[in-house]
Amino acid sequence: MMSSRKKLLFTIFLFSSGLSLLAFFAIKPLVVNIRKNAESLTWQRSILKLLDDQIANVASFKQNYQIFQPILEKLNQGFISQEAPIRFIQFLEKEAQKNNIIVNVLPLSSLKKESDFLSLDFEILTAGSFLGCARFLAALELSPWFFEISDFRIERIGRKSRWQNQFEELKEGDVISSISLKAFTKKNNE
Repeated sequence: MMSSRKKLLFTIFLFSSGLSLLAFFAIKPLVVNIRKNAESLTWQRSILKLLDDQIANVASFKQNYQIFQPILEKLNQGFISQEAPIRFIQFLEKEAQKNNIIVNVLPLSSLKKESDFLSLDFEILTAGSFLGCARFLAALELSPWFFEISDFRIERIGRKSRWQNQFEELKEGDVISSISLKAFTKKNNE
């Protein structure tokens, strides 16, 4: 038979073994599950905050839409028409007339896709006084159109210039400038 001390030790061993098994198989999964749920709750709170911020941004945009609308329309007018860039060419001719110079607008290529934008390439020849050509260039730079100048050349007219055949009104000392530019257009469905 077992002595009482051995019985007590055996009982304590069985009790501690049972508690260890209970802790390992019952309590540990509960703690792990609580930790996962806490992480999930934190993640869901951050998503909820992000969505609340986005909803606030949309509401703010809706409130300010009337303010933004004229600005967007003005920006939209800065694109050149794909089919017929008539307004752009009329602008160039009007500025040339204002500055008492001659202008020739030559389309260099058809529609090209440059990154997110569509573009048309032009070469603009201006002929006349240096001051008139400089004023024309300044008016072009300050114009509402979206474009990028890719090449600019200027040449002074001499006695035997090759340009005098093309532009008979020129006199010695006048200048010819060549401006290559990429004019940005919008897509047809925009």
